[in-house]
Amino acid sequence: MNIKYLVLENYIGGNFVPCSKLINSFNPSTGEVYCKVPDSGPEELDAAVRAAKEAFPDWSAKSPAERSKVLNKLADLIEARLEEFALAESKDQADNFCFFPSSVLHHTNDSSQLDLMSCLNYTVRCPVGVAGLISPWNLPLYLLTWKIGRPAVATGNTAVAKPCEMTLVSHPDVPLISFTGSTATARLITERSATYCKKLSMELGGKNPAIIFADADMEQCINLFSLLSQGEICLCTRRIFIERGIYPEFLARFVETARRWKTGVKEHLQKVKGYVALALTEGAQVHCGEGVDKVTLPQQNAGGYFMFPTIISRVKTPLVARKLQAGLMWTNCWLVRDFNLLFGVMKNSGIG
Repeated sequence: MNIKYLVLENYIGGNFVPCSKLINSFNPSTGEVYCKVPDSGPEELDAAVRAAKEAFPDWSAKSPAERSKVLNKLADLIEARLEEFALAESKDQADNFCFFPSSVLHHTNDSSQLDLMSCLNYTVRCPVGVAGLISPWNLPLYLLTWKIGRPAVATGNTAVAKPCEMTLVSHPDVPLISFTGSTATARLITERSATYCKKLSMELGGKNPAIIFADADMEQCINLFSLLSQGEICLCTRRIFIERGIYPEFLARFVETARRWKTGVKEHLQKVKGYVALALTEGAQVHCGEGVDKVTLPQQNAGGYFMFPTIISRVKTPLVARKLQAGLMWTNCWLVRDFNLLFGVMKNSGIG
């Protein structure tokens, strides 16, 4: 059977460019190929970096207002085809352009006046060059626009977004690297970019905790924590600590709610199942999901990568009552954000 797939191309120097090698992209709800994407190698990377390097002098010389106008136009174009982007995003993995064009207009520089020496010290923030942007699989459009919007293009840099991170980080004409992904990959990026002393910004893995006390709105907490985006975004809660007096009721209601969800997990389905198996060997208890509830799917989704939400208790963990080590904390809310504030990290969960 001759099946026609959507074939994506690289966008280099303002033009769509075919790639000599392609890889399959699978629809996680069916397990079937739905499009083919470029498997870019050194040749494509060199062309992209060369184009970005050539564009840098003109783009970096533009005023913040001029760059803001361009990015706002891009935001309008995306919004005009929002449903198409949403459909493509959901097939790939089951607004930042609106914020950053405005934000860049209000950046300020630091200064200090030394009266005794009749001097004024001030800091000027300048674009650096070509930024290499490596975004993860879980929110490809959202996180890529985050990286492009700021600190890359809005502040006067040019950018190359390429999935093959190891080739990109070793390129001598890419002085900036922004990476979102695993701590293990970040170590390799650090090693390979060290020769060039590149500027690195890396958002890495974390195990975000939540603490729920007896006076909290239990229904709101149950709906809020862990289940948004299947727990597959960096700000989702991985661990929940519950005040002992409400623990039995919370657990029962949380399990009941989780059983109503059906989620699709992509390539790492077996890896996720492996973590559940590991928890069992360490004495944990699985209340619902993997190994407890059978996944029944419609025929058209029989080959999909599905796993029920799984709630585990009695997991080995150090005491957290004395000191909560988390980089970003909310009180009585979650995901209420101001993009102007720092995105804090702890331990090995981020650099830069």
